This record gives sequence, C-alpha cells and structure tokens, in this order.
Amino acid sequence: MEELDRFRLVELDILLNQVSGIPKSKATRITKKIATEINPWIFFKNATSWQMEDAGFTATQALQLCAAIALGKHCAFAMPAPDLIVEPAIAAAIFQQMIGECSVEKFAVLVLDIKNHLLAKVITATGGVAECIAAPREIFGAVIWHGGSRCVVAHNHPSGDLTPSPEDLALTRALISGGKILHLELQDHIIVTAQSFKSLRTDTNLWNESDKRSSAVIELVKN
Repeated sequence: MEELDRFRLVELDILLNQVSGIPKSKATRITKKIATEINPWIFFKNATSWQMEDAGFTATQALQLCAAIALGKHCAFAMPAPDLIVEPAIAAAIFQQMIGECSVEKFAVLVLDIKNHLLAKVITATGGVAECIAAPREIFGAVIWHGGSRCVVAHNHPSGDLTPSPEDLALTRALISGGKILHLELQDHIIVTAQSFKSLRTDTNLWNESDKRSSAVIELVKN
C-alpha cells in the first residue's frame, strides 16, 4: 500500500474513534478488512447502518457514524463552488464533489461564461460501472440552456484508473469540433476519481490536433 493510502487509513481510524468511541485497535482491524474489498472511504460514504454492523460496529456506533457522515455530506454540498474556473485543479475539485466517489460512471458539465465564471453545474448522463454514454447534444444543450459560452466536462472512473479509453478520446474530439461549430468552447475534459484527476487538455494533444485540422481546412478553402 502506498504511503499516502496508509496515512489516510490511519486518519480514518482516528476519525472513527472520535465519532463513535470505538477503540483505535478495533477501528484498524475493521478498516483493514474493508480495504480488502473496497476503498474504506468510499464504503463509509455510501454504507447503511446495517452494512456497518456487518463490518463489525455495534448498532449504536453504526448509527452515530451514519449521522456524522450525513452531516458531513450536507456541509460539503452547502459550500459555495469557486466562481472563477481558471485551471484544471479548480474544475476537478468541483467534479470530485459531484461525481468523484460515485459507484457508477457519470458525466458532468460546468457551464461557464466568456470570462470563465461558473454559471451552472449539471450531470448530463449516468451509466454503469464501466461506461457512460454521453451525448454531445445533451452536453451542449445544457450549456445553451444556462446561457454559457464555454464549458468544462468530466466523467468519473469508479475503477480508480485515470487512463482515458478510446471512447473517451473520441468523445473529446467530437466535443472540440462540435464546440467550434456552435461557438461553445470546450475548455477541458477531466477524468476524476475520489482522490485524483487527469486533464485531457493537459495530458493529450487533442486540442492541438483540432487546431491543425482547422488550419488545414482554412488553407484548403483559400486555395
């Protein structure tokens, strides 16, 4: 297990002790057991009280944990999103709150104005564990509906692997091209998990490829 993962499990054990009063040694045993099947942070985010009891907590401890987690969720979603989206990390943080820990793939859009101010956050599609069919019509429709000029899109990978699939790249190419036709600029396509993200604009040449194709078409028309 990587050092960061070990640190986060220790942090989780401490929180479990503080919230429910469970001894740290027992908390450690339970989180290690859970970690053999699923990321413990994701388990506690989504687990019901009876699932926590099955994991080893008493009924009282399970109810205390569920109440604390529910309160944390409400507080997190009550926090205002940054108004200005000027770099991938800012957009990724918003997307991680929206879809980063979902157990199925979801596709989301941040609608921006011409100066990159955030106008709206929209989930446009929900899929299965391994794929999500995102339609450019729905994506650009959300941007137009909210009066946007630009957008950043994202989807999550429940597997934790940030590698873009061929379908991810093909969709991004289509959105870049379609955005140019509609004068709705695609700023980035981000893949997120609960703890990390990948910016396709930063890590691929898709935008440069599109610019070169557009320049070639212009030259062809001129000639």
